[in-house]
Amino acid sequence: MTKSKKGKTFTYIGGLDGIEIHLPNHNYIFANGEPVEVCGDCAPTLTNNPEFTAASTSAPADPAPKEV
Repeated sequence: MTKSKKGKTFTYIGGLDGIEIHLPNHNYIFANGEPVEVCGDCAPTLTNNPEFTAASTSAPADPAPKEV
């Protein structure tokens, strides 16, 4: 059994409003300034990219649906 690498959270800080990137294991959509958690296998690809910063907090969880 192999251990999966722990995911890491990144924030896109580039010049566009948002981007979609296709990494080796997953596709991700980044809105500018919004933190997104990526899997541990994809994280090294973004670590040295100047358009991404490692977020200091985890990506926010999706809010629970509220009845109206």
